[in-house]
Amino acid sequence: MFSFSSLVLSILACAVPVEPGTRVAMGETVPDFVATDSSGGDVSLFSFAGRPIILDVSAMWCGPCQQAASELEEELATFDPEGEIAFVTLLVQNLSGNDPEAADLALWEETFGITSSPVLAGSHEWLRSPEDIPAEGELDTRWPVDAFPTFFFINEKMQLVGKRSGYNADAIFEEAERVFE
Repeated sequence: MFSFSSLVLSILACAVPVEPGTRVAMGETVPDFVATDSSGGDVSLFSFAGRPIILDVSAMWCGPCQQAASELEEELATFDPEGEIAFVTLLVQNLSGNDPEAADLALWEETFGITSSPVLAGSHEWLRSPEDIPAEGELDTRWPVDAFPTFFFINEKMQLVGKRSGYNADAIFEEAERVFE
């Protein structure tokens, strides 16, 4: 799936500073965010620069999100045995529909046996509906989410290269293969 040239690009991407984007749009550099992990530490999305990223935006109350959480870590290990792809879950709502806290993240990890992929606490305020499209040139760092879960595919240069709404493991990995080849 990955070639020597993609490894070289990954190394180069780490060496070149990436400027955060001002909006989330296909082909554009995504905006950076800093979110809390289950141990209370801060994690920047850009800390994964240089690797392809699948960003899973989920809500704890969402049935398909729960199904994805229970299956995707194992599926990813089969799809990407070298561990080149960073799979990051951004929870934006807890079971009550509020912004999640570290305890919610720990519960999510424990419930679904997540051990090798970061789970981060985001905010529903980081999202925008498909109808809420910013004007060209307008600063808008919200992520366009029309359903939970939504998966964003970000290349090594931190550019948005794909998006898939809803959960279908085969479709997610087909999209990953298509955009990360």
